[in-house]
Amino acid sequence: MTRLSVLDQTPVIQGHTTADAIAATLDLAQLADDLGYTRYWCAEHHGLYGVSNPCPEVMLARIGSLTKRIRIGSGGVMLPYYSSFKVAEQFLMLEALFPNRVDLGVGHAPGGDMRTAQAVAAGSYNRGDIFPQQVAKLVALFDGKLPDDSLARGVLLQPQIDTRPELWMLGSSDFGGLLAAQLGIRFAFAHFINAQYGHRVAEAYRERFTAGHEESRISRRRCSSYAPIRMTKPRRSKKPSICAAYKWRMG
Repeated sequence: MTRLSVLDQTPVIQGHTTADAIAATLDLAQLADDLGYTRYWCAEHHGLYGVSNPCPEVMLARIGSLTKRIRIGSGGVMLPYYSSFKVAEQFLMLEALFPNRVDLGVGHAPGGDMRTAQAVAAGSYNRGDIFPQQVAKLVALFDGKLPDDSLARGVLLQPQIDTRPELWMLGSSDFGGLLAAQLGIRFAFAHFINAQYGHRVAEAYRERFTAGHEESRISRRRCSSYAPIRMTKPRRSKKPSICAAYKWRMG
């Protein structure tokens, strides 16, 4: 059975305000939950008029409190801006609030232009140069297997809980797919960015997948394809037509 999920960029529709867009995201998340959708992911963007969510982790806390069963996650956190340790803390807190419902999707694009990226990162945006190391550190943090030379080794990672968010790599090329395969984590392909080669990237991911930190929690390799939802109705509309999300191909 094909499962459906939502990737929401919180777009500001013409004739509506940013407040309307945020409210529509909350309404849509509740509707997706009621309709039996599998996941609701929020994207991260900066310095753009047309989309209005620079901090998915904050939005997810609200969405989690308004929904009952749907998985909630980032699609994704732009990791080069941040400390892997801090991102791990944020999503462990979400997992503590909403056990077994949280996905941490990470990517390395800036989510805006370079001037904005440097402003967000206080002048230290690394353009993704250390992204592979950052993702590997997230894996090690969630596993509790940091190398001896890590600055975070021996530091208490809070909150101390038994469950972990599901870690996903987001990508639009074989770079992300092969890195996810090497680290043994889930992979989501950005079909709306690169519509031509998703099947090739997915095949390469599956062929080179190495069972990693999630081996005990998944029964088979996971790869999906995603595209952003387009919300066409204003706030408070409960018509199913606003949930015309794209299918996720799970395999």
